[in-house]
Amino acid sequence: MTRWPDSTTPSDSASSVEHVLIVGRDREIAAIDRVLKHRRPALIVVSGEVGVGKTWLLRRVEERAVREGWRTVRLPSGALLGFSADTTSASVIELVRRVPVAPHTNTADIVARTSGSPPEGPRSYDLVEQLRARAPLLFIIDGYRPSPELNTWFIAAIEALKQSAATVVVLVAEVSAEVRDLAGLASHVIGLEPLAVDAVRRHFELLAGGLKIELSATELDSYVQAVCQNMGVLEQLTTVLELARPEAFS
Repeated sequence: MTRWPDSTTPSDSASSVEHVLIVGRDREIAAIDRVLKHRRPALIVVSGEVGVGKTWLLRRVEERAVREGWRTVRLPSGALLGFSADTTSASVIELVRRVPVAPHTNTADIVARTSGSPPEGPRSYDLVEQLRARAPLLFIIDGYRPSPELNTWFIAAIEALKQSAATVVVLVAEVSAEVRDLAGLASHVIGLEPLAVDAVRRHFELLAGGLKIELSATELDSYVQAVCQNMGVLEQLTTVLELARPEAFS
């Protein structure tokens, strides 16, 4: 069974979620915001090729959700949770249990109903009960490549969750081929395309202008092309520019 380190535990405080800069995803963020505002159980699948910005989008949505009072689940390291071939149903349950329950939740009742797991591991219903006890909860999974057994278990949990009245939204991101089983259950499927060059260029022009930094056309073009190929580059480049004029952020 996967064991998470004990040095850090997930937190539902807004201070535990970093500020995330994002460019050109207003439409996708607005679509997820609408789902969260409904306060009903839902599954959202975000698909796209490697480097298109799925993780960035998840982190931005999480930041906004925490400000609105939602709890989220993170690994003890602070990273977003992902499902891999080594992830087990028991490890997922263990991680969710680390998140504080909602006020006035009868924890004794939940323990009684979810105790006595069969030898093969927790039931799908156990996950639903743990999620419901922490509502409103945004359960983010950044990368979905589980074992066949975990995939079956998790799909059954999603089906049960959708029949409940819990304020729990599950947000899963992965390349299209890996989430085809979940896509059929999703209330929303959001496909991310590569960022438009104009949107990225405008971002750097505004950032450099605000910091009073001169960027040559060659430098700007290289920044834009790098970010369009992989959104992870955006954080690195933005940090470099901010460090160039730290007094602008004091």
